[in-house]
Amino acid sequence: MVTARTEVYVRDAPTVHARATATLTAGSHIRLFCQTNGGHADGTSVWYFDNDAHGWISASHVRPTAWQPPSC
Repeated sequence: MVTARTEVYVRDAPTVHARATATLTAGSHIRLFCQTNGGHADGTSVWYFDNDAHGWISASHVRPTAWQPPSC
């Protein structure tokens, strides 16, 4: 579980060109399921799958602390 640093768009694929399916506000708690490389976004190509919102979030908006999610 991590906390969003800024407003976050949840997307239906791991790229900024994918449709946004939800918006999470800054401070939202996000349960990360897995990670993959996708489209470049704000300095990173790592994307996390949010189990609760059922979509992808760029790693530029969240940072896991001690635990790294497994690859998808």
